Amino acid sequence: MTIGEKIKILRTSLNLTQEELADAVGTRKQTIHKYETGVIANIPASKIKSIADKLDTTPAYLMGWHEVITPEAKTNDIISDIFVRLRRDPDFLDLTSTLYSLPAEKLPAVKTVLEAFKP
Repeated sequence: MTIGEKIKILRTSLNLTQEELADAVGTRKQTIHKYETGVIANIPASKIKSIADKLDTTPAYLMGWHEVITPEAKTNDIISDIFVRLRRDPDFLDLTSTLYSLPAEKLPAVKTVLEAFKP
């Protein structure tokens, strides 16, 4: 996943517009769009830090570096991966939709079944 894809996924998961993110990091909406689409791939380090802070993640996550990250950043990492898979895998989307629609009292049983499939 590119840095731009990560920015977009995290931004939309926080219900932020490109303009809101741009205002928060001191740039323009068009620049955020260019980051997200890869038109600008060489993002200044100061902007990466500002963007990561606003998106509740770490610059290391955005850059794709491996490090021990905070639980919040790890959660964002998982959420980003889920969003990408939802866009690309219709079966995963169908399964997720089914799981999402289940009543809360059914979730422990589903979790028990899924535990059997863990490696």
